[in-house]
Amino acid sequence: MFLKLTNLDAEQHRDLRYTPNQPYDFARELVMVPVVSGEVTRVAREMPIVFPKAQGVPQALLGVKPDESLHVRDSGHWLGRYIPAHIRRYPFVLAEVPTSPDVAPGQSEVLRCQAWWG
Repeated sequence: MFLKLTNLDAEQHRDLRYTPNQPYDFARELVMVPVVSGEVTRVAREMPIVFPKAQGVPQALLGVKPDESLHVRDSGHWLGRYIPAHIRRYPFVLAEVPTSPDVAPGQSEVLRCQAWWG
């Protein structure tokens, strides 16, 4: 889904901020995004929820043509009332990584990362 994830560094990313009314240009080419259980009822009011075999998790269907979301205007504004959490949290994401010596065997670590779409 994201093209690149970078582990957050306090010094390098000190000016990075979440902006609630950001433009959604980065989501213009998304056709599906993952949906978490707590948002299913909100998502279902505005867009279909699909269960693709390859993804393994429910997905909000944002468009029907490849690389074309029907929920982002040319101006970058979101069309509709509800924005799925996967898009709303940009540019931040939690990423699961293989264990390090500090983590118990069979478990993984979760890192806070900056996501890059392009």
